[in-house]
Amino acid sequence: MTKSSFLVQLLLWFLTLASYLGETSAKIGPLWDLVIANVDVSPDGYTRMAAPSMASSSWGDDFVINVINNLNDSSIVQSTSIHWHGLFQRGTSTVVVIGCPISHNNSFLYKFNAGNQAGTFGITHTYVGLTTQYYEGLRGPMIIYDSLDPHAGFYDVDDGI
Repeated sequence: MTKSSFLVQLLLWFLTLASYLGETSAKIGPLWDLVIANVDVSPDGYTRMAAPSMASSSWGDDFVINVINNLNDSSIVQSTSIHWHGLFQRGTSTVVVIGCPISHNNSFLYKFNAGNQAGTFGITHTYVGLTTQYYEGLRGPMIIYDSLDPHAGFYDVDDGI
């Protein structure tokens, strides 16, 4: 990858909440900052995309997600937006239908309730003009757990997609 390569760095995945709950895993809850930035990473010595953290919550949670656009590479599209893939949200669609993309050095606060939905969903880019952001790493799993899941005893972790 070159310096102009784009990779989403999911920073500050609500470490305060994780420490408050006594957890040390990479899971994050329904309240967090999602920082989108240009970075070169090499977690294993080879510069490439790194696996994103897993977002998780429980059935019926309210989500408050502050998406912060810190993209600064002029060779790529610097506007962005997020789509909660597979999660039904009444009255929403792709970015140009529900509003404008998040411009460089700005943020957007997403607030929604997952309702009675549970399962594995995806955090991804929106589709209009921003498809290269997906290939460069703007994606990740989002799991909403159901405390009444009759099959929960058959597994101890949901590894996402």
